[in-house]
Amino acid sequence: MKVRKQKSTPLANRIFTDREEPRAAFWKNYEICKQNLSQEDSEIRVLHYYGIGGIGKSCLLKQLMSEMEERLSKPQYLYFDFNIHQDSRAVLEALKNKLSDSYGFRFPLFELGAYNYAKKIGESANAPEVKAYISQSPFLSLLFTIAGKIPGAATIVDVLKFADKSLAYVRTYLANHRRDLIQIETKEADELYHYLPYLFAQDLGNNLEDAKEPLVLFLDTYERVVNEMSAVGEPLNNDLWLRGEEGLIQNTAHVLWVIAGREKLKWERFDPDWASALEPHILGNLAPGDSDSFLSASGVGGALLRSQLYELTGGTPVYLDLCVDRFHDLSEQGHVPTIEHFGQDHYELIERFVRYMDDNKKDIVYVLSCLQQWDDLLIMEIAQTVLPNFSLSAYERVKDFSFVIESDRGCYNIHQTVGSVLLNHCPETIRLRTARKALAYYLQRLKAMKSFEEGYADNLRQLIRFALLQYEDVQDLYIFYKEEISTRLHRLAEGGKFQQAEELQEGLWEKAVEHKGCALEAIVKKDRAAFLRHGGCYEDSRLLAEEAFQLYQELFGEDTAETLAALSTLSIALSYLGQYEEALSMNQKIYEKLQLLLGSDHEDTIGAMNNLAVSLQDVGQFRKALELKITVLEKQKERWGEDHPETLSARSNLATSLGDMGQYQEALEQEELVVEKLKQLFGADHLKTLTALSQLANTYNDLGQHEKALPLLREIWEIRQESLGEEHPVSRRALHNLIVLLWRLQDYEEASVQIETLGEICRRSLGENDPETLTLQREQLSTLMKLKNYEEALRIAQAALRKHLEVYGEDDENTLGVAGNLAVLLEYTGQHEDALKVQEFVVEKYGQLY
Repeated sequence: MKVRKQKSTPLANRIFTDREEPRAAFWKNYEICKQNLSQEDSEIRVLHYYGIGGIGKSCLLKQLMSEMEERLSKPQYLYFDFNIHQDSRAVLEALKNKLSDSYGFRFPLFELGAYNYAKKIGESANAPEVKAYISQSPFLSLLFTIAGKIPGAATIVDVLKFADKSLAYVRTYLANHRRDLIQIETKEADELYHYLPYLFAQDLGNNLEDAKEPLVLFLDTYERVVNEMSAVGEPLNNDLWLRGEEGLIQNTAHVLWVIAGREKLKWERFDPDWASALEPHILGNLAPGDSDSFLSASGVGGALLRSQLYELTGGTPVYLDLCVDRFHDLSEQGHVPTIEHFGQDHYELIERFVRYMDDNKKDIVYVLSCLQQWDDLLIMEIAQTVLPNFSLSAYERVKDFSFVIESDRGCYNIHQTVGSVLLNHCPETIRLRTARKALAYYLQRLKAMKSFEEGYADNLRQLIRFALLQYEDVQDLYIFYKEEISTRLHRLAEGGKFQQAEELQEGLWEKAVEHKGCALEAIVKKDRAAFLRHGGCYEDSRLLAEEAFQLYQELFGEDTAETLAALSTLSIALSYLGQYEEALSMNQKIYEKLQLLLGSDHEDTIGAMNNLAVSLQDVGQFRKALELKITVLEKQKERWGEDHPETLSARSNLATSLGDMGQYQEALEQEELVVEKLKQLFGADHLKTLTALSQLANTYNDLGQHEKALPLLREIWEIRQESLGEEHPVSRRALHNLIVLLWRLQDYEEASVQIETLGEICRRSLGENDPETLTLQREQLSTLMKLKNYEEALRIAQAALRKHLEVYGEDDENTLGVAGNLAVLLEYTGQHEDALKVQEFVVEKYGQLY
């Protein structure tokens, strides 16, 4: 492509006559950072510019970079736009490449961490992208060359022992980070992922150790980080890798951080110390005088018209730019521009601006409004097919429009409001052609990806957005959703990204609600019920599954495959609530009907057989369950092969039944195989792998091999709380399993600490009166008695008895158990009369009960 020429007409986004105060603030903070270079403990400095879209934040940053070039002999700065990447690993990789290219910085710790993370999530060392990553890193290339010449070199630490002078530049540095090297080797994938920002910070600090000037990192479009759907949990926590205690900013010295975004950062809500380290500056619209000066300099004549244009735009730079372009277009066509030519508001201004554009540029702008984000390769892929008369030179001119923002490295996005208005006026032919081509493009990308790979969710988000653009008919949208979207959302949820699955589904949910009673509403509710179940919201899952089932019955009839699938979702929800008999009845019905409808070897029928086997197991019919599970495994092997996830799931279910039948050794053999295969397929921290790992730990316990079970249960708890949150039922169960094993091992000290942790989690998430909370209260009492900590145990027992009497009443066995322990403790502490009264109460109640 040709080099683009500079525009002769100035842009309002680049007018800085009202930006003196923010610019002065930058140089003030820069000088403070420079003075701190000689200090051992450098203060954190974060400068934050915020304001509405189009106000000129990005151009202010570029102006500051230009001023650094003018004022400083050897400025060090880097600009990054979060429109390009939001995932922390991808952002750090981009920053590393830029800093390495521009200033020769080295990142050995981060490169080792990133490479090990890639291995741990199953990225093959022989994959082209991994090979390319190694070849781009002189350090990694050299390290692996040496490793290949050292027999038995198992770890990075081993290799460094034998490294010659060729690694001298990092050997000393890494020797001082031996602990970090061990962490890189030993951390599980999820832990290592969250450790990467810290490693990057260590490397960056090392590069800046002898710096004469501070490094300035400009971070643009910050709202994309906290609003991105690639992370689980509270959206404002998506930037924890930057602002958190183990994050990038708090662990990097000699850096001035300059952040631009729409909203004011609220970091002090999470940590009050940010109040002194973070300096916010709001950017307002241009003042009337500045607006008039800009319009006059741009050739817009007439003081009255300039004043009217200010009223129309409110001084927002991006709209003033459109006014200038519109003015010159009108003038070239022989018109004398008046305010009537510009519309009554900025929405009409945008529409008129495009309406009078030549057809080539107009069509390209409409395509861009459909895409929202793109790079030149995507345009070549899509626009040339959509637009028969696509002109590359016209596309280059369109990229010069003020509402097209170049983020980084040839990636672009369109101003949000401008893009929305253009999309509303986009001709249907262009919209449908663009959406159809984009759907094919993103489908192809998704088919080549695994659900846990970086970028999978973002590609799926784009697929959903273009499906909503393509399919106006809600029935057509239902068919596409069923065939191409539903299964992919389930894969995300099954991998622990259930909130992300819900968020991705949101636009489809809104569409379904608009068309009440349609098939799309039925399937999105059925799927949402599954996502809620994965998220631990079992009762909400049941209610939504019931709604979906009723709707399926009305739409498809009672005995269709679609309705039976909805009934299956409901049966699973019931089993999670402990309603096993009702779930068993449903699963028997589903299996019998699917055999008649689809045949015994159909995929759905095999799934129904498996669900029936699980239900039989839940009600204690172990032998029948075992027989069915053996059949399911044989059918899945025949259908999918030995290593398919469905086959591994069937093998895992079979192992559960073998354990229930007391055949622990046979169960162990199956479980060890499943864990090994799942780690290869999904990585160590995937929910499927963790579930299999938990099952394996339980079998080790059943065989008395507690020393093998203990590290597994610790690992499971750590990863569960990281991936699902500590309040998720599965996470709570993981910690409780660890507590049970600590009791078996008579490690009452740690058991007491972990019970206290779990008790606090349960009180916070479930409440003081929940049975799970009260069970932990009884377990803590028993643990303290084992530790002979009678004073503390007495306090717990008295509080527990009051709470049990309130919740269960005095005729409950749990209440009487607590009362019995209280009597013993009163005896131990010399309170004999009180002990006797409690003992008499317990004996009387047991006499009445039994």
